[in-house]
Amino acid sequence: MIDGGILLRIDRWFGWLYHWAGRLDADGVVRPDNPKRILIIKFMGMGSLVQLANQCDRLGIDKSNLILLTRSSHRSICKLLGFTQAWYVSSLPPLTILHLINIFYRTRRWRPDLIIDLERCSNAVGLLRTLLARAGHSYSVSFEERRSVQLPHQEIHAANQLTLLDLFSIGLAFIPRSAQQQNRQRWSARSNRILINLNASPYLLERRLPTQHLDTLLRELKKIIPQAEFLLTGSDQEKAFVQHVIDMTPGFRLQNVAGAWTLETLQQELATCLLFITGDSGPLHLAVRMGTPAVVVWGPTQPAHFGYDQNRRVFSVSQNRPCAPCLTHPHSKPMAVCGGKADCMQHIGIKAMMSACLAALQVTSNVSWSPAQPDPAGHQ
Repeated sequence: MIDGGILLRIDRWFGWLYHWAGRLDADGVVRPDNPKRILIIKFMGMGSLVQLANQCDRLGIDKSNLILLTRSSHRSICKLLGFTQAWYVSSLPPLTILHLINIFYRTRRWRPDLIIDLERCSNAVGLLRTLLARAGHSYSVSFEERRSVQLPHQEIHAANQLTLLDLFSIGLAFIPRSAQQQNRQRWSARSNRILINLNASPYLLERRLPTQHLDTLLRELKKIIPQAEFLLTGSDQEKAFVQHVIDMTPGFRLQNVAGAWTLETLQQELATCLLFITGDSGPLHLAVRMGTPAVVVWGPTQPAHFGYDQNRRVFSVSQNRPCAPCLTHPHSKPMAVCGGKADCMQHIGIKAMMSACLAALQVTSNVSWSPAQPDPAGHQ
């Protein structure tokens, strides 16, 4: 897997091409009053696709009327979320070129009324969107880090002060609403399983859920719910790390399901589990989609960025440092204040985590808890 920092450096190389493409002729293109043919671009972030689907459902937007342009690795999540029309681009260079040529051809034939680029601050995707808009004679809406532009054929919004929820709201505001009822699976606790997601994405591993209190956390949860089963989730790439954490936590029957579940299985488990604990916003979006009670440890990102600060099923744990959030878009410079340590995550204490777990468990049952021992100094 290519390091996220390398991808950002490569993306900067596309800057001059992107600005050159912006000078191409776009005569005759105007903002559509009632767009029918809509193309949405979103390549990065499986969790972002989940939140995009959540916002479409909340606003009454029929996803089957949209075409989503995304990575081929997102095929299964698109099917799960109801994006029935999607154009996929492979991450393998030879196939990438072939897929892009095909997409240019399809765009020219289909001629979308509107192209919405939800990829925040990417020169490479900006270049692609500009060329597709010219090929399809389409109006476009997009986002850059600082620049705001309003032209007859496009509008660009500055993303540096926008939350992800704001960004989606601006983009989706152009899409007509549908009276069609959105049907999806909803949470109903039917097991004693507690799912724990330790890992964030491979980008900035310092954001991993802190494990120094895991032994105490499991012990206290076991007191409250003696029959509780603990399952540690993650991708196949995270399986070894999850197993290492399990090996360092003796005395508990922990199941390593990292890489063992499909997205459909994860959704089903989230729909029936007792509680979900995570430090990764990706699977959190899926939990929110179904209303699963979730305890979330925040550090470089914060709940308000995703619109979850008022969500009654999201129980947040954060030190609320003045430097947070320091990761809001791909060109952010995260963890600059702490020198890359993300100690806002590492200093989260057991009391704060258990209080959040208790509040989440009260959604389904009345439970009580008091700390077995004083919290280590400096941890709250």
